[in-house]
Amino acid sequence: MKTISILHNSLLMAGAAFVLAAGTACSDGRGFSEVVERDHGTVSFRALHIDVDTDTPDEGRAIDTSVDVSDYIVELVGSDADGAAVGTWTYADMPEILVLPVGGYKVNVISHEVKDAAFDEPLYVGSETFSVVEAEVHNIGTVVCTLANIKVSVRYSDALAAIMDPSSSVIVEAANSSLQFMANEDRAGYFRHIDGASTLVATFNGLLNGNTETLRKVLDDVKPGHHYILTYDVKTAGVGGGFAAPSVDVDASVDGEEIQFTVDPGDDKILDDSDRPGGNGGGQNPPSGDGKITFTSSQLSFTEENSTSVAEAVVLIHSDEGIAKLEVDIISDQLTDEMLSDVGLAAHFDLAHPGDFTEALEGLGFKTGDAVIGQNDITFDITQFMTLLDIYEGVHKFKITVTDAAGNADYRTLSFKVVK
Repeated sequence: MKTISILHNSLLMAGAAFVLAAGTACSDGRGFSEVVERDHGTVSFRALHIDVDTDTPDEGRAIDTSVDVSDYIVELVGSDADGAAVGTWTYADMPEILVLPVGGYKVNVISHEVKDAAFDEPLYVGSETFSVVEAEVHNIGTVVCTLANIKVSVRYSDALAAIMDPSSSVIVEAANSSLQFMANEDRAGYFRHIDGASTLVATFNGLLNGNTETLRKVLDDVKPGHHYILTYDVKTAGVGGGFAAPSVDVDASVDGEEIQFTVDPGDDKILDDSDRPGGNGGGQNPPSGDGKITFTSSQLSFTEENSTSVAEAVVLIHSDEGIAKLEVDIISDQLTDEMLSDVGLAAHFDLAHPGDFTEALEGLGFKTGDAVIGQNDITFDITQFMTLLDIYEGVHKFKITVTDAAGNADYRTLSFKVVK
């Protein structure tokens, strides 16, 4: 650690000079805490030690003494509502002594700057709240840092790996970030936890015995500091080693609970939701899963490219359990985030929770917020978008994803082609 550093909020340089002189003038027999000025106290970092607990609550607790904490960030802030910053240092370069006005303070220790998502970069955080008392010394002791982001591992069984093409992967999404776990990926992924965003979406895209399989699962109520293990396996049945009723059985170990669901990767090509019979417009698509979420359009196709000259670009959405999220992804080389921002939009938005996009979305005729949340039936109308699309040559897609109140999710994609 470096020698004494002084932070003095009220007297600045004059106060700092006074405290330095007082701290070194020991010949009169008085201690350091006796010579600091009135309404101030002393904080000592000399005994600060950082312990890093690398396990999660699911796995137990264990301090890993091999972790190098020299670059960990040590931040001192006020503990009131404002949380005003006093100073920030690395552990290796932090001060030994600070003289501060009396009041409440908090020491935050963080392993590194927060990232939205990254492989093998766990975020560890710890803190201690304390008070500075006039003419007294507060010694900061051990601060224990624990995992602060969401840990995700994806595992594939040997049986599945034997029939799975190396190009297969699982894309895990959390808030506005994502990581792709390829078939040979053995690292853990770490996602930033954002208050109010407690959902993980895992989408398996695999080529199994030459057949394309897509499987999407929504995990709700995920918590920071926990490890979510998604294990993909093949469950076989039948006579003579064949697949009489083949399925992919996905077990997601979530805080001790088992979540299981199945799909069919048999010899016949498995149809994507939008490729199933009835998906060419003029009627209701056969619902995926248990049919709790359905999409209907009398004018639009979910399997073929649509024309922007369609009279009405409308999809009727039904949800048995009530809509919790209605997310839209605009996929287009021309309709970029920068261009969409000019009209107050982005390439991804949620009509149920529109945030800063509320005014722009409602201006385009969309229902938002309470007019979406909990509704069993809603009209998704992008007719007003057609004029905008006509300006840009190419293919423009709208992926509509609905998540219901029970955590079920389904989606459809609308494609529009513009030829100049």
